[in-house]
Amino acid sequence: MWLARCLAPLGLVLAVGQFALAANPGLPPAIRTMQRSFTVPFSLDPLDPAGAEPREVQLHVSEDGGKTWIVCATARPEETEFSFHAPQEGEYWFNVKTIDAAGTLWPQANLRPELRVIVEPLRAVQSVVAGYPVDRMPADAQARMVNSFSFELDYDVKSEDTPRPKVVLISEGLDSGENQPPKSASPRQVELWWTGDGGRSWQLFGADDDQQSPMLVTVDHEGLYGFWLVIESERGVRGERPQPGELPQTWVGVDITRPTVQLISVELRPADDEQHLTVRWEASDAMLAARPIALAYSARRDGPWQRLETEMENRGIYECQIPTEKTGEIFVRLEVRDEAGNIGSAESIEPARTAALELPDMHARRWIAGQLYR
Repeated sequence: MWLARCLAPLGLVLAVGQFALAANPGLPPAIRTMQRSFTVPFSLDPLDPAGAEPREVQLHVSEDGGKTWIVCATARPEETEFSFHAPQEGEYWFNVKTIDAAGTLWPQANLRPELRVIVEPLRAVQSVVAGYPVDRMPADAQARMVNSFSFELDYDVKSEDTPRPKVVLISEGLDSGENQPPKSASPRQVELWWTGDGGRSWQLFGADDDQQSPMLVTVDHEGLYGFWLVIESERGVRGERPQPGELPQTWVGVDITRPTVQLISVELRPADDEQHLTVRWEASDAMLAARPIALAYSARRDGPWQRLETEMENRGIYECQIPTEKTGEIFVRLEVRDEAGNIGSAESIEPARTAALELPDMHARRWIAGQLYR
């Protein structure tokens, strides 16, 4: 048998306070890094000098504190390291194992990690507090809205031969095949600049240490941010840094606040064999979606809810005819969505009612949010 051991990762640019002491003394100290891609070296030591060399070396990783393990990379015995790319920020535990000629895995159990690496988001070198400088956005520009302080910036280096390497910042949700961008060049350095005032001023955010898209970014405040990537190619050709007044290459709006919504009134009046429903509301948000309103109703306070309309304009009033029983009551639920996907909602506390249709004065009565008016 051969003993396989993890060594300290190579190529990591360690963050300040690079080693984090483990809360459990049985665990090794964690290495902190902002890099998503790094190598994990290993060494092989024979437990039995006469034993045959292993057929394969495996790198096992756990993302849930050792509850589950998967094989994330394999190597030949003569190799000395694995390549690993973290799919997201978080803590990763590693173990190295061998497989002999008979196909036996050793060691078979994962008792404790040999290596712990904490991948942290890239944080700014210089702080920027963003406002909402929508007046600086060109008419054909569109901000990517997110409801998290951490998000990814995808980029593709199109050329490395021009005085200013062309950088394409890629939107989310690209499909494979025709919509996939061409294979990018390998940059020597990727530098990120950012602005919170629409490009009137620029500050250095930081460098993408692994020079591989995507770049994980973390900000501290809500607002509309602009970003600019400066690429230095393998040949030493460097792009230009943004100058005051230049517009961003891409815009990202950070919004974690739900829209404010107030249900003003719900009116239910009889109309032939149906009921005439009128709903009034107020809704506001700094980055409200273009058609943000959705309405639903139910005969019960806790649902189930039946949709009336979705993707309506924020006009503050909605009217329609709905079928009900001769004696009917309904609850109304209003949802308001902003560009980042945050949803604010309001529901009627008391039902809107109409009395039996055979009452002679029915057309002189109405219920507003559960209160009778004449």
